[in-house]
Amino acid sequence: MNSPWEVLVLIVLLFGRVAGAQRTFKYWFVFGDSYTTVHFNYTSTQPSPQNPIGNPPFPGVNTCTPTGRAPNWLNYLLNTYNTTLTLAYDFAVAGAKVDNSLVPIGGTPASFVDQISRFDDGYTDGKGSGRPGGMLNDWNGDNSIVAIWFGINDIGLTYNQPNRSTFNDELLDRYFELVTQLHVKYELQNFLFFNMPPMDRSPQGVQMSNHATETPIIADFNAKLAQRVQAFAFSNTTALRVLMDIQTLIGSLLDNPQENGFANATSVGTGREDIWCNASHLSPAAHDFIARAVVSVLNDTQTKTSYNIL
Repeated sequence: MNSPWEVLVLIVLLFGRVAGAQRTFKYWFVFGDSYTTVHFNYTSTQPSPQNPIGNPPFPGVNTCTPTGRAPNWLNYLLNTYNTTLTLAYDFAVAGAKVDNSLVPIGGTPASFVDQISRFDDGYTDGKGSGRPGGMLNDWNGDNSIVAIWFGINDIGLTYNQPNRSTFNDELLDRYFELVTQLHVKYELQNFLFFNMPPMDRSPQGVQMSNHATETPIIADFNAKLAQRVQAFAFSNTTALRVLMDIQTLIGSLLDNPQENGFANATSVGTGREDIWCNASHLSPAAHDFIARAVVSVLNDTQTKTSYNIL
C-alpha cells in the first residue's frame, strides 16, 4: 500500500498532447480566489529567485490561519516540488468571483475581470496590444502558463437561487470570454484549470440545513467546465491545457481520510492530520495533495493519465 506521503492522485483530466515527457514554465500567471491567493501586490516587490511570489514574504498571506501564512498549493509547487527557477505572479484575491456584475452579492473583491486588468497594467507594453512589457518583458506563450481557479464564491453565493443550471451557463460563458482574452490578446498558450472542490462537504457546508442543494449545482458546473476545457484544448493540441479534477481528488480524501494520513473528514487545523484549516478552506496538508497532482501532470504530459489514491 502506498504511503500517504507519496503522490496520490485519483484522476487528472488532461486534454491535448505535448511533445516531451516534462514541461517546465518560468512564469506562472495565476488568477483565482482565497484557495489560491498569496496577497500579492503587483505594484510592489516583484517575484525573484529570493522570493518567487515577490511579496509579501514567502509563503504570502491567505485566509487559512490567524497569521495567514500557511502554504497553499502554489507555495508547495514553487518551493517543495520545484527544481527550476519558477516565478509566480499571483493575482488571486480572497472572495473573488468571475465577474462582480454577474454575482453582485458578496462585495466587490477583484474579480477575474479585474485581475486580468492588473496583469495588463503591470506586465504589458501599455499600448493595448497585449504584448510583454512593463515590469516583465520576456514572458511569452512558450515559457508561461496560466492557472485559473474560480467558482467557489460564484456558486457559494448563488446556489439557492432559481435557474441555477442556466446561470452556470452564463457564468461559464463569461469565464471563457476571459480565457479567450488571455489566449488571443496576450497569446498565452498553456492553461491549467481547477474545478470546484466539494464545498458541500466542508465543515461549513455540512452544517447548513440546505447544503444538499449545492451538490447538484457543483456537479453541473464541473461537468460544463470540463466540456469547455476539452473544446479549448482540442483547438490547439500542441499546448498544455489541463483540467485538474479537484472535486474527485478532495472527495477521495474525504472518503478515505485515515488511509491518506488525515484524522477524519472534518478535522480543522493546520496539522498534517487536518483536511480543513477552517470551516470553508482546505488545510496546508490538503493543498500539498493538490500540488503533487499538478506536478504529476507537468511531469507526464503525453496522454490523459490516472493515478491511484488510497
